[in-house]
Amino acid sequence: MRGILGNKSFTWWQITLLSMMIFSPLFSMSLNSDLGADSTGYIDRQLCRPPLYPIFIWAFHIFGNQQLIVARWAQTIFTFVSLLYAGRWIQVNLEMPRLLSFLILLSVTMVISLYTHTLELIFSEGIAFPIFIYTFLLFVETCNKLETKKLAGVTLGISLLILTRHQFYYLYPVAITCLAWHLWKKESRKKILANLMIIILFTFTTAVLTQVYYHAIGKERGPSSNASDWQYTGWKVLVQPIYLADLTATKYFTNPAEKTLFLAILQHLEKDQYTRNSASSLRDINNLRAAEYHYISNLGRLQDSLRRAIEQNTPSGKSVNEVDSLLSHMSKILFMHSFKENISFYILRVTHYSGGLWIFLSSLLVLFLIFYRIVTDRDWRPTIEQLFIMISILFIFVNAAVVAVVESDTPRFFYYSIFLYFCLFGLLAKKFYKNPALYPAP
Repeated sequence: MRGILGNKSFTWWQITLLSMMIFSPLFSMSLNSDLGADSTGYIDRQLCRPPLYPIFIWAFHIFGNQQLIVARWAQTIFTFVSLLYAGRWIQVNLEMPRLLSFLILLSVTMVISLYTHTLELIFSEGIAFPIFIYTFLLFVETCNKLETKKLAGVTLGISLLILTRHQFYYLYPVAITCLAWHLWKKESRKKILANLMIIILFTFTTAVLTQVYYHAIGKERGPSSNASDWQYTGWKVLVQPIYLADLTATKYFTNPAEKTLFLAILQHLEKDQYTRNSASSLRDINNLRAAEYHYISNLGRLQDSLRRAIEQNTPSGKSVNEVDSLLSHMSKILFMHSFKENISFYILRVTHYSGGLWIFLSSLLVLFLIFYRIVTDRDWRPTIEQLFIMISILFIFVNAAVVAVVESDTPRFFYYSIFLYFCLFGLLAKKFYKNPALYPAP
């Protein structure tokens, strides 16, 4: 494959327009610029943040008071180069017309620069997105042909993504799915086992590096005193079950501490109108679709209200870890006693995070047909374009399922899916192109 700026990848005016689109917002930055709601956690290396992006920010401390400006320029350059690489990759591997690949990159750049402005802020997506692009495209190549060197590159990329954002833990199972795919295609078991060991090695190394970092930062800052801090997960998994709950759920708790804490939290949330039953805007509390819209629209405020309630009503005599375990157990009790409702509500959120109900159902249809073809035709050897479609839909669904567990409907969590959707619709649009001049030179 030629370099990302290989012969006739893009014309000079296309690269100029893309660079103007992505870099021009940076010229308005100053020392007093808004850094984003989550910036403090990365700048101060708080325990709730994975290590890679705080280390990335820290690396520019040599620039003094210009540190954060230089860091934002660096992440923008990284993103720009990765987009050019993606454009060249889809031209070569998917035979995408040059103009169409340019329009895909332009659309992604417009989302980043004109809609979310992420590269102007201190958000980990500044480096997670370009790492994802490299990792995803290499993953497609690895699914097409199993090569140990490429799989090692994919696994390294996955480790870097996990060290940047917690939402990417799902990628290790996805990598193992790639090996299962090659095993199904009658690849050598010895080769499969050797590549599995690579995944296990990277998984172990990533876990060790993460714990070493948190241990070092924890010694520097001391233990937390509040189970509602962002580093804990108990309160995060409680959000949906307690939103759907009402006072009748009190009977599910046999532990007095859990019952008391549940009542205190629920009353606090109902006072703020952040439960389904207390929301004044909901005319029909049994309408899960309306409740889901209210939930997503207010999730950030709901999380803040829940954290305040926990902080104000933490049981005395219990450590932070004990309270965190208590909250996790409470969420399980609420979820299991209203299992059907919680599952239905969760599925609604996944459909929303996948692009909407109709796009979700359409993609599910494609995924079902792909699965049927795989099961019924073991000798099928999909083209790299077919693999790209299969893997894109899989990534979009799994990413939506993971984010729906604890996160809000924030566009920056879905850059990865947005990029893939643009590519998928680009493949559809390609079917209407007949002009050879629009294709890259061989």
